[in-house]
Amino acid sequence: MTGAMPSDARAMRSPSAIMSAEALAAMQPCRISASRALMVRAVRERWKITRLAFDIDDTAKGTAFYRIETPCRVFDFPVYSFEFSPKGRTGRIIGRSWDMMAALVEGPMSAADIAATRAELPKLYEGRATPGTLIWCRSNRSSRAFNHAVERLERVGRDKKTESSEDYLAVNPKGSVPALKLEGGEVLTEAAVIQQYIADQVPAKKLAPAAGMPERYRLQEWLNYTPARGRERRRHRF
Repeated sequence: MTGAMPSDARAMRSPSAIMSAEALAAMQPCRISASRALMVRAVRERWKITRLAFDIDDTAKGTAFYRIETPCRVFDFPVYSFEFSPKGRTGRIIGRSWDMMAALVEGPMSAADIAATRAELPKLYEGRATPGTLIWCRSNRSSRAFNHAVERLERVGRDKKTESSEDYLAVNPKGSVPALKLEGGEVLTEAAVIQQYIADQVPAKKLAPAAGMPERYRLQEWLNYTPARGRERRRHRF
């Protein structure tokens, strides 16, 4: 292949295009997806996931600890979260700057195991895992998506206006985000409700189980689990 690459081929798409409902719907896992198969098994076997500790501050720095109980095994999942910094970030797996590190460990972890994992994880390939460790994982948030969301939330918080310059508190007197204004003027709030509403508008895409099915109630259970825990510590309000 010869010749220069067209400049528009290197251009990054706008977050408003990537984060649209249509684009996100195209990212759903297929039937041979390992993550989908894992979640199907977890739901079928009614795995129990318990948050034993959550000490993460407003800068995203801290530790969380979860226990996963399956019919035949117990796993611990300690999470070490760090304050976001643009320094040293790279898309390569050998990067040294990460927003989150965690480990999946078979069997209950001792206090010594938790401390050792905290010390060894940042060493990456030079680190030594404790007995029973199955995987180490690390990840970074998408800076583009994160900054896009923060910018939009800050705009509403600062101006108390919607994209169409409406008074946000007139649209949603609760003052919380998100809120979705329907064509008929009705307003839906709470992420779990809005997500299910969007899924129900395009049933052919199977974004969510059909209403009335047991799987739908299981979905509602998970949609409400994480937000309920987060509200114990803080809630964004304007």
